[in-house]
Amino acid sequence: MDLTEQFFLPETAPPLLTRLLEAIERKGVDNPTLYRTFTAGGGLEVRQYYDCDPPAADLDQLELSALCDGLCRYLQDLPQPIIPAAIHTQMVHTAKEVVNPEECAQLLRRIASSPSLPPQYWLTLQCLLRHFARVCQNGSRNLLTARSLGEIFSPVFFRQQPTR
Repeated sequence: MDLTEQFFLPETAPPLLTRLLEAIERKGVDNPTLYRTFTAGGGLEVRQYYDCDPPAADLDQLELSALCDGLCRYLQDLPQPIIPAAIHTQMVHTAKEVVNPEECAQLLRRIASSPSLPPQYWLTLQCLLRHFARVCQNGSRNLLTARSLGEIFSPVFFRQQPTR
């Protein structure tokens, strides 16, 4: 289901994603296996929760690795990537060309919050970036950096649309 169908303003993120990130943070934002170990089911346990009855999902009973897989599966299952192809090229060009980090961040925010993009995409990206910032704040314990998170999540953030 597309992000525009999962939540509406004034909500700031899809409810399932919010619950999933909260469960991950409660289980082990400081855990050295965070986003490094994967389950045999590849996130299917979490998918069963959101396919059945999302409001009743008690994600805390799942293992950290299943929750992390569930996040990746959730992002992969979206019909459109969090960063749609329409703005992907513009963002990559800006990141490569603008040297000043603050100016680059400001320009990237402007691109991502473009009126041509539904606000649900920008809000979901913000939600995920706040989570990744909390993960990085615990980097001395979980050994994850912004770069390593980028390497882990860029395939689902910037995935190509299948050609038809």
